[in-house]
Amino acid sequence: MPRGKKGQVPQDFHRTRWCGPTALAVLTGRCYKNAYQDMQRLRNRKRVGKLSLRDAKPVSGVWLRETLDMLDVYGYNADSTPDECQHKMEWEVTFAKWLRETYHMRDKKAWYLVHINGHFCVMKGNKVFDQHTPANGTTLKKYRFRRTRVVNVYKITRFGPMDWSRRFPVLVDHIAWKAYLDRNKKEVRK
Repeated sequence: MPRGKKGQVPQDFHRTRWCGPTALAVLTGRCYKNAYQDMQRLRNRKRVGKLSLRDAKPVSGVWLRETLDMLDVYGYNADSTPDECQHKMEWEVTFAKWLRETYHMRDKKAWYLVHINGHFCVMKGNKVFDQHTPANGTTLKKYRFRRTRVVNVYKITRFGPMDWSRRFPVLVDHIAWKAYLDRNKKEVRK
């Protein structure tokens, strides 16, 4: 699959898109289908014997922990400690009010993963991206979830390359073992 552009909602998937994989695709620049399949691998990681995605259950809703784990696998750090991320979260402010009150604190060039009442969206500057917006995002005035309560906000930074072995050591060991067996079968046949 071709790699998309970071900061654009991928338009390569013509079925129903979900907010978690869309947020991952926007943040990492991957196409939606790859983010969706990686989320399926994350969900089915306990079934090591079955690596096929044909038997994997569909992803129709994503937990916050799963989204943060996938960002970690992709090499991104989700930090909730900056002042703009902690601003009045105990008061349960709306998304529009949080944007207004943190306008001067926020880094306009930074990417933010915003969790609003079970929905994920990505924000950079005053643009918001999710599966309901056009490819280049939308402004807050046109965003349909602007009056929704903010649960968590994470500032996203890149820390390294993609590494499946950190979160899925069993899966990586299984793949390495399978590759080792395949290599040995070829050597024995010769």
